[in-house]
Amino acid sequence: MVAVFTSGPGQTFVFSVFVDPILLDTGMSRTELSFLYSVGTVFSAAMSLAMSHLVGKFGPRLMMGLIAFFFGAACFGISWANGSVGFLVFFAALRALGQGSLTMTAILLAVQWFVRYRGRAMGLVSLGMAAANAFFPPFCQWLIGVVGWRSAYQVLGVAIWLLVIPATVFLVKDRPEKIGLHPDGLPPEPTDPRPRENAAGNILEAALEPKAARVWRSWRFWQVVLPLSAGPFVVTALIFHQIAIFAEHGQDAGVVSVVFVVWSVASAVTTACSGFLLERFEPKVVLLAVLGLLTVGTLGLLLVHSVVLALVYAVIMGGASGSLFVISGVIWVHYYGRKRVSTYQGAGALVNITGAALAPLPVAALQQLTGSYTVGIIFVAFVAICCFALLLSFKSQPRPYQDEF
Repeated sequence: MVAVFTSGPGQTFVFSVFVDPILLDTGMSRTELSFLYSVGTVFSAAMSLAMSHLVGKFGPRLMMGLIAFFFGAACFGISWANGSVGFLVFFAALRALGQGSLTMTAILLAVQWFVRYRGRAMGLVSLGMAAANAFFPPFCQWLIGVVGWRSAYQVLGVAIWLLVIPATVFLVKDRPEKIGLHPDGLPPEPTDPRPRENAAGNILEAALEPKAARVWRSWRFWQVVLPLSAGPFVVTALIFHQIAIFAEHGQDAGVVSVVFVVWSVASAVTTACSGFLLERFEPKVVLLAVLGLLTVGTLGLLLVHSVVLALVYAVIMGGASGSLFVISGVIWVHYYGRKRVSTYQGAGALVNITGAALAPLPVAALQQLTGSYTVGIIFVAFVAICCFALLLSFKSQPRPYQDEF
């Protein structure tokens, strides 16, 4: 939870507070800065994939400490940046180390320690993101006003080092088996250690240690990762343009501010509840429900002509988005097990981050083409519907509890 909370300086909701001070200080245009940020985010997606392999090889404990060290250093680096190259490099570093690697390592650590109670464990871990969303934007706004944006980033870098590195050194263990324990504190049930075979006598794919090429060629992987990535795609596309969309419907900045607050509260509530749902229902079912809510909420954005409808939209979208982080932390280990999770989690993170980075572009292009956000909103809803249909075709293969060991 602490690691996820500390990833805040690498998240878009924190960077948005720094945009205007950076523009005022450097003289860059908003378009140039946005382009550098998007390109840096795409680069960070590839870095996150590589990091997942390192976590699988060296363990979450070592990698979490190293990630936190370099994440803090990246905060200092961007505080010294002036030109486009410097901002591009450190945007990529902040996004890869904060948004991508630190949160992913926290997820991989949690799923090693819990099996039966994995859902509620991920719910607690995910509350770190809700806390970061509530704390960092106003704190950074205040800090920038006191010391300026460059020194503010340096303060964030020191905070990352102080919060994560000592906890990693003294508290974190890679797996419960390393200290004579078992996940959930319960011993595993006896099982046949031989790889399971199908009727033709072939070893099932789930019993093999996956290679990257096998993951990308797997149709089952795409049946899961595309619907899972639809969530960040939809949420990022709408949040990025939300102020302009509300203005198009006659809603002022005050309404938008209230919408963000209601969105955050709804997100925190569903984050806390999603873990229990994921222990009762398989991730496919919960993700289908979330995609349904995202579709309804997105289309509802076409109707936000009053404050009441705007608040209904915020509750629906906040509730749906709050579940996404928990689902992404559970779904890969649920279908592929603890031994294979780092490979699938890393590949999934690559697709998720890339989709989120590109999400605002088609909406902006359609708005310029048509003069309205209506077509762009319908396009985003269509993406969610297509991913809903794709996930429906996914045939679940529940893993026995013993397969986790």
